[in-house]
Amino acid sequence: MASTIPLLDHESVTFEEAKNLDFNVIHRHNQVALAKQLYDDLWSHRESIATITKKQLGLDAGAECSVALPQDWIRGKFNVCIPIEVKSRRLGRRVLMRCPMPFALRDSASLDEKLRGEVGAYLWMQEHCPDIRIPQLYGFSTSNGHFTHEARLPWYMRLRRIVLRLFRSLFQHPALSSYAPMTSPTTLPTQYMLLDYIGQDVGQMLSTRIMISLARIPQPRIGSFRFHDDCTVTLTNRPSFAATALLENWGAEPSIDHEETYCSTESNESAADDEYDCRAQMAIRTMLRTLSHNYIKREYRNGPFLLQLTDLHQSNVFVDDDWNITCLLDLEWLCALPPEALSAPYWFTGRSIDGIVDNHEGQNLTEYDCIRKEFMRAFSEEESRFKLVWPLSRIMEEMWQSRGTWFWHSLESVNGAYYLVYDHLVPQFSETISGLDKSFALLWRRKSQHIVEKKISDFNGYTQKLGRLYTE
Repeated sequence: MASTIPLLDHESVTFEEAKNLDFNVIHRHNQVALAKQLYDDLWSHRESIATITKKQLGLDAGAECSVALPQDWIRGKFNVCIPIEVKSRRLGRRVLMRCPMPFALRDSASLDEKLRGEVGAYLWMQEHCPDIRIPQLYGFSTSNGHFTHEARLPWYMRLRRIVLRLFRSLFQHPALSSYAPMTSPTTLPTQYMLLDYIGQDVGQMLSTRIMISLARIPQPRIGSFRFHDDCTVTLTNRPSFAATALLENWGAEPSIDHEETYCSTESNESAADDEYDCRAQMAIRTMLRTLSHNYIKREYRNGPFLLQLTDLHQSNVFVDDDWNITCLLDLEWLCALPPEALSAPYWFTGRSIDGIVDNHEGQNLTEYDCIRKEFMRAFSEEESRFKLVWPLSRIMEEMWQSRGTWFWHSLESVNGAYYLVYDHLVPQFSETISGLDKSFALLWRRKSQHIVEKKISDFNGYTQKLGRLYTE
């Protein structure tokens, strides 16, 4: 019997440790083999990677594109990034091929949605937020082909696109982006984005300025950008959150169609390990609906909405010694949300969102509030330089004082909602509330007891499958 089993992006665990983890260990264990298979597939296509890179950069056949060894690739939760060294007579630089990992997403439609959404965010920011430093996007592929920057096209094709862009503007059709279809003699096992390789020697920018630069252009609906095959970008995709992608990859059914948006604010087998846990999670979702009227303001309910980076944290930004952001690397979770959802970044504390509390282990909430106040002073100063659709500093302060900040974080969190609700929201209404889990769980859905029984059955089956991994 194996004493431990390997997990992707996690240290090996024993059976007893695995039972207490709040994610699907079987799923994460199976991803180890899937990640190796993807690496092997991409490495076997290294000549294709080099060929595509040359074409996207407009290099001649004599140019050299050296693909880094797999051990030097960079992997996150959803993507693997492949460094490529480019040498030619007119160009010498490193670029990065960023490939979404199919096994990290629910299905091929989700993979295509993710890449089109990230490309859409890049193209929108290139045009509307040139003051925000992001890597240069040379080209990319979707499920329907390759696309490259129109600067690589022959002059007559560029002229045709200028005329077409003029006609689309006259008839008020969505504008053409700066990218156009590209033929390629080769394909890869997954889609890709070819980006500039960003080093640490880039300019500085305050995180306050990034938030305001994004928020200064109001949006008509809640949703995310999407790149279309006709080379346009529109705000017509569902709101994109890393939490949504993770939950759907773990087996949860999508709660909103890929191309559905909102014009107003008007499941997983290892999710619950016993009856109390299941009722607690059902209760939290019911409570959030009940409490929502306290934190969704009537005057902001119908928009306009503001662009926000919902997964901005240390691993997807470059910062200097003073925590000034020097470059944004990850735009895949950019979406338009209500202004109440905007808050000072919690990751400045170096802690997870559910760890920002004052208790016997430390004064983490007090520490965060000190950082938040300093952040808000800088934010207010930066805000005064722009004419914004909403008074953001005031809204953010109102949300902090009402604890609405934690309500909005609860909606975006994979596994922190329970702690956020009980640590920050429930105490506002009573210090003696008891039995909430059982009472509110009954109101989550009809026949809630059947759901509890099914979840417990699911967990028992999951535990048995987990045990078999250690006996194989």
